[in-house]
Amino acid sequence: MTLSATPSFSQAYHLTPYRILIVEATPSLAERLERYLGTLGHQITGRASSYETAVQQIEQQRPDLVLLALQLNGPRSGIELAQYLQSSRVACPFIYLSAQLDAPSLEAAKATFPEAYLLQPIQPQRLFATIELVMYRRQFQERPRYLQVSEGGHSHLIPTEDILFLQSRHVYLQIYQRGDDRPLLHRASLKELASRLPTDQFLQPHRSFLVNRQHIRSWNNEHLAVEGHQIPISRARRRAVLEQLHR
Repeated sequence: MTLSATPSFSQAYHLTPYRILIVEATPSLAERLERYLGTLGHQITGRASSYETAVQQIEQQRPDLVLLALQLNGPRSGIELAQYLQSSRVACPFIYLSAQLDAPSLEAAKATFPEAYLLQPIQPQRLFATIELVMYRRQFQERPRYLQVSEGGHSHLIPTEDILFLQSRHVYLQIYQRGDDRPLLHRASLKELASRLPTDQFLQPHRSFLVNRQHIRSWNNEHLAVEGHQIPISRARRRAVLEQLHR
């Protein structure tokens, strides 16, 4: 890869700097990518060559984006790292960088829903443009989502990030919000509202409760602690809930 004219490209397009983790088993390629992205002002949070090192850096550094090779050092692959990113609370977008275009590799990659799949040798302008498009689209996907509910003839538009938890009360739901001591009372079933909320943000520890996992401060086998409230974990749901919390 050549770095010629890269600074002028950056200045011409006013590219936004992002925090990027490079996960690549070949040191020379990782070094080239780091040097390459640095010319645009991107901050490289680190370089990892194995699954274990990558997970550690992702948890500690929380990058905006991961550039991910299919083949890594050690027994675990880039596909497995992508699966971790999908199931964890980090929710970090990733782009595959690979020299492989065989059907099995491509099918395995597709199953993890990457933001993009770029073939090596990496072309500088294509990589820059892909990062910009991926992150631009991500900004819109991550805009606050809202839940519309009604109480006493008044409609309310609640940012889902402000919801602490929902509690079923017969034919009504109590909706507890951050910074508001009084819950809203909305006529609906828990199942109905659960279908309108992002599944990656909420979990159900009990048949009568739906909890925003972003506001869970601690837990044990019996309860979740959410902003001063204790939410019960039912025996039937305990294993699944604890598995989700430990991801």
